[in-house]
Amino acid sequence: LERQLANIPLSGRTTEFEAKASQIRLELCENLSDILLCDPTVATQYDVAAKLWRGCFYDRIVELRGRISRASRSKSMDKGEKKKILMGLEKTLQQFLSEAIKLYVYLIGKYESMLVPQSTQSQSQLSYQSQESRSHDKRNKKSSNGALLLSPPSSDDSTHFVVAQGVIPTLYRILIHQGDLYRYDGDFTMAESSYSKASKLAPGKGNPYN
Repeated sequence: LERQLANIPLSGRTTEFEAKASQIRLELCENLSDILLCDPTVATQYDVAAKLWRGCFYDRIVELRGRISRASRSKSMDKGEKKKILMGLEKTLQQFLSEAIKLYVYLIGKYESMLVPQSTQSQSQLSYQSQESRSHDKRNKKSSNGALLLSPPSSDDSTHFVVAQGVIPTLYRILIHQGDLYRYDGDFTMAESSYSKASKLAPGKGNPYN
């Protein structure tokens, strides 16, 4: 699907090409989202968050922004035609960003739900495997089965947080991408909120945004 999407020309697209690209992008988005939700370990191993961002959203955003920029600079169109084209492109971009943000809000909600106290987790949930981490702090401990237990900063040590391998690094990435979406949408307050959440998951990485 990624190769099929890459083979569709960006310039001179017909309505047929646009429809085909949208269909491939939708299918790719669904497949990658399923992987992210079903197996955070595999998602991290194959950098699925980056594939989702690049293949389904970033390239399309860059394309639309480029078309808007070129149309606004064009001297070959009269004002009425230019205004109509720009309004259409800007509306398309706005709708695309809105749908993308909805997906990322959903994905982040699902990943944050994996960071719940062990005592409140249902026995029907998937058993969590060990998580490799380069930023263990003094409170981090491992259980007998290798799952990473994150103790909350509390005097009551009876509750631990069990985190599946891959959850934190993937959540970090999708928070950054959500911030980028808000930034492209002009909502800088929400963008900063997403970047701030990401930086708390991976302190020391510098500016989380592009």
